[in-house]
Amino acid sequence: MIGLTAPFIAVTGTIGTGKSTLARKLGEALELLTFPELVEENPYFGPPDKQALQSELWFLNASLRACREASGYRGGVVERLPAEHLEVFARYRHQQGWLDQGEMELLQATFAASGSFPREPDLVVHLELGPLEALERIKRRRRPGEQDLDVAYLQALEPLYESFLRRFTPTPVLRVYTDKLNFDDDSHFDLVLSDIRTRLARHLPVKLDVEAQLPFRAYPGDAGLDLASAIDAEIGPLERLKVPTGVSMHIPEGHVGLIAPRSGNAHNHGITHLDGPGVIDAGYRDQVHLLLYNTDKENAFVLKAGDRLGQIVIVPFASLAPFAVDQLTPTVRESRGFDSSAGRDD
Repeated sequence: MIGLTAPFIAVTGTIGTGKSTLARKLGEALELLTFPELVEENPYFGPPDKQALQSELWFLNASLRACREASGYRGGVVERLPAEHLEVFARYRHQQGWLDQGEMELLQATFAASGSFPREPDLVVHLELGPLEALERIKRRRRPGEQDLDVAYLQALEPLYESFLRRFTPTPVLRVYTDKLNFDDDSHFDLVLSDIRTRLARHLPVKLDVEAQLPFRAYPGDAGLDLASAIDAEIGPLERLKVPTGVSMHIPEGHVGLIAPRSGNAHNHGITHLDGPGVIDAGYRDQVHLLLYNTDKENAFVLKAGDRLGQIVIVPFASLAPFAVDQLTPTVRESRGFDSSAGRDD
């Protein structure tokens, strides 16, 4: 495609999740250069409390070089980002006292002095795995320098990864839970590859039951995707019904699907949603249902399979971690309470 660059993909995640295998197979499938972490080439690699500064400097500079090349027009697949090395592994070593403040600042200054890349990654594929299963995989592969790792170390990395992902805002993130995946199995790899292709193309992965309808926008530019009933049914006066749509979907990380009623049904038949807006989180993979309520006191509402009875609006949200403080900064409204703006006409 003229004028378009090849994709730049980063694969992140803790030790033992399958990053190297996934990165290599992605490069082959998408015809991109692959930039592995090359752990064995780091002369300082070993237990996390040994040669901490030298090891982290080596990893950071290698990652910077890989990202600089992969962010060019030819694209590429990079195993681990520079910010991941800083915000997860270097920060862990700093917390443990194996990197002092001056050494941590040297790493940060090295990253800052590297300058910006031609572009940020088009997609970060973040692999997740429980600490116990990750440790089992680490032991099985018998990589030098990793055999002294324990569950406590892997558990300590989890909150650091959550903080890294929350603060790494330039790029869409696709979370992949690898506890039941083996990327050496082509069928497992193809599942993830399908998700990656749809995310790069800004598509929404949707799985349909037999004869279910694909969600669609009634008009170009509409915010909501219409959802249809998968069954014939009747809702009596003042009764409610959980209506299946036959649709399962993969909401992108950092987004939420909000289920809302269709105004025509509300106006013409008094049909509304009891949980409006319903919330479909990124981790939900089951079928989407509509919880309908018939507000009419006398007439039943008859619905047919294929009737459009709701819509889903997919929107980004702020992934903010709650943090307790003693006081909040003042505003004009301050603490006047619920309904404090009632009656104001200014």
